[in-house]
Amino acid sequence: MSHSLTITISTTTHAPHPKSPPHILTNDNNTITTLSPIHPTPRAADAILTFLHNGSPARLKDFLDLHRVYSISISRFSTFSSPPHQNLCIERSGPHVTCYTTPPSSPSSAAHLLLNFSISSTGHWKPVGGFRFGKLPRAGDGGRRAFWDEIGAEFAVGVMEGRMWERGEGVEFEVEVVRFKDLPASAAIGHPHIVADFNEEIDKENLRAADGIATFLYRFKRSVLDDFLDMSIPTVEVIRREKSSLRYDMVVARNERECGFIRNGEFIDTQLSFGVKEDGSWTPLSGWSSGIYPQGPNKKVHLDEFGKSFAAQIMYNSAWDESTDKEIEVTTDRTSPEDYDH
Repeated sequence: MSHSLTITISTTTHAPHPKSPPHILTNDNNTITTLSPIHPTPRAADAILTFLHNGSPARLKDFLDLHRVYSISISRFSTFSSPPHQNLCIERSGPHVTCYTTPPSSPSSAAHLLLNFSISSTGHWKPVGGFRFGKLPRAGDGGRRAFWDEIGAEFAVGVMEGRMWERGEGVEFEVEVVRFKDLPASAAIGHPHIVADFNEEIDKENLRAADGIATFLYRFKRSVLDDFLDMSIPTVEVIRREKSSLRYDMVVARNERECGFIRNGEFIDTQLSFGVKEDGSWTPLSGWSSGIYPQGPNKKVHLDEFGKSFAAQIMYNSAWDESTDKEIEVTTDRTSPEDYDH
């Protein structure tokens, strides 16, 4: 049974996000009330916040906390089908948001409508992509933006009209949250950090090789980062190579409390090693880059600069992404040296 929705505008400022989008919406008696006179129609970002807030205010807090929560995914399933059919999914990884829906009658989980957003440092959501089955965007940047706004309003009305945050018979929710539990953003420079969204002008000054390695391992596979940081595991080696040959372009390895990396093109370009202290910080021990072998009182300064360059290249190239011509191989030795004596 379909319902028509009347859209009204409220100028109240008693809203969690009164000055900048997105906003919490209300849906009483099939009437969507927006909290912004600037936007008379509901947008996808409004509906996402409303869905999260009405489902669990704590979940909304996690979704908006880009500093302590790396990624969060909320899926809504209809259990009337077998297996349960996923008809709504909202995901955030770093500042990047994806939401999509599938029609209840669909035999698969293929997306019917999908939208992508990027969250700015001021909390604004910028549409960066989207599609709807059976519709094509108009030509030009203006046409694409108008198309994203159009299908975003359709998504919002569907979420609000269906009150998709409500639990009941035949509905299940699945939530997955990954927090920066072991690598807090507040840790001092020299400790590994996971970089959610790299901006060279802002971030490179405090960037270190430890940040690049942690981000590379985390985005490739969380369990590999966990092993790399677990000093009870003697050795971990991660090799990134070309699929068509045995030639590698990056090696990240840890042996006991010493770790490092090698980067090369046709020849080895950069090699650095670090000591891992008890407090988790990384101290540069030795290394070289482009034929420069730093020594003397400025040695650490040069090694830090080499590490910054290495970490920045990881971010620029999304080194964790196994593209069509790259693959990543992990070797973990969990046997302690004492075990070899028996």
